[in-house]
Amino acid sequence: DLSLSIEEGTCLTLLDLDNTVLDSLILLMRGDVTPEMGTVFLEGKPLLFRKGEDFIDKGIAFIQENPKENMIFKDMSYFDNLIFLLDRKINKSYVSRRIKKSIKEEYTGYLGEDIHALDLRHVRTKSLYNLAYYRIHLFCPKVVFIVQPFSNADMYLRAHIITLINMLKKRGITVVILAVSIQDSLSVSDKLITIEKGSLTREYE
Repeated sequence: DLSLSIEEGTCLTLLDLDNTVLDSLILLMRGDVTPEMGTVFLEGKPLLFRKGEDFIDKGIAFIQENPKENMIFKDMSYFDNLIFLLDRKINKSYVSRRIKKSIKEEYTGYLGEDIHALDLRHVRTKSLYNLAYYRIHLFCPKVVFIVQPFSNADMYLRAHIITLINMLKKRGITVVILAVSIQDSLSVSDKLITIEKGSLTREYE
């Protein structure tokens, strides 16, 4: 029993107080399941659910909980991790050296010397979070769902995650935070919606 809208370029937090719908919502917005009823609209057009489709090609991306463990390929270099989704963005199986050089020059300004790291085992946690978030920044989807972004993060890392989420908003990416506890989500949210027993209960601007 959910009916809600999200403004482009803003941040909405969906706070599932009894953790009843987040897993289903993640499956739905990845295109892994189809809605039993109702319609999902993206930019005013119905989102079509076709078997085998990957919704990232429709501009819907995810940052998983604990991204340094769940989104980083430890056997790949820092830069190769950064451009992991780029072939989907430009719709080409091969990314030219010219494009890679241009990206490396631009993103060195954001990521510093970490961008040249070949072995990720010695890269700091903060830098691995940078990698996960700037991969989305580079891909620039229409909307990104961030699952429990502050989970298991200390005070300093939470402050940095807030900076990273604001960076995505500044890029014009619509952000949806999926959370079961409030933590620091209000620091970046334009709207908070609470869900209890699978139904929307309150909405706060």
